[in-house]
Amino acid sequence: MQKNNKRLLNNLSERIEKVESNLVDNLKNKPKSNAKEYSYGIRTLFELILGFLIGGFVGYYIDLFLLTSPLFIILGIFLGGISGIYTIWKKNIYENKSE
Repeated sequence: MQKNNKRLLNNLSERIEKVESNLVDNLKNKPKSNAKEYSYGIRTLFELILGFLIGGFVGYYIDLFLLTSPLFIILGIFLGGISGIYTIWKKNIYENKSE
């Protein structure tokens, strides 16, 4: 009976080791996903476009209030673009430091 139990335990430990090694191999050979890179690209594009749009809208309403021509809308688009680029740059520096 003891020999039978030892044999069963040895068989069980061998099977557990095989399963563990298969799990480790599967984790190592797992295909990489590009979802993180896609999300960075989409976020970058969104922040850049949003900077231009917000600057343009603020400039448009300042032009309406002050009865000026496209002076503040052009200035707003320019400053909004700079703000978007700065936000993207700042986030990329912060992410590079955390890695």
